[in-house]
Amino acid sequence: MTERVSALGRYGIPREEARLITGVLYRGAGLKALRALKARGINAAAIYHARGSSVGDPVQKSGLPLQYEKTILKVVVPPEQCDEILELVVRAADIDRPTGGFFYVARLSRAMPHHLPDLPEEGTPRA
Repeated sequence: MTERVSALGRYGIPREEARLITGVLYRGAGLKALRALKARGINAAAIYHARGSSVGDPVQKSGLPLQYEKTILKVVVPPEQCDEILELVVRAADIDRPTGGFFYVARLSRAMPHHLPDLPEEGTPRA
């Protein structure tokens, strides 16, 4: 027996294409970009931290490159809004300087909706 899949697909995941914007940024820039996205009404984004080195980084006595903490930003957007949102996060992250970081865009065949709850403003006591 063949199971029929609805227009939303199995598990309610929309079958529309999406774009994944990923940024590898200096420490702290991801939060600036996340705030710019939130101000634009986009709250389906994530940031996390990683360590790594790139070509040309200073080298330790052991010959291994120094590893710096980076911030990774990921946001899934509809294809028709990709260029606009990419420009927004590039400006917010201030990457137009040496070691500022970089962004890239990947095509996704489908994505599951992800929404963050509203957070209190900084300095506001939590309930």
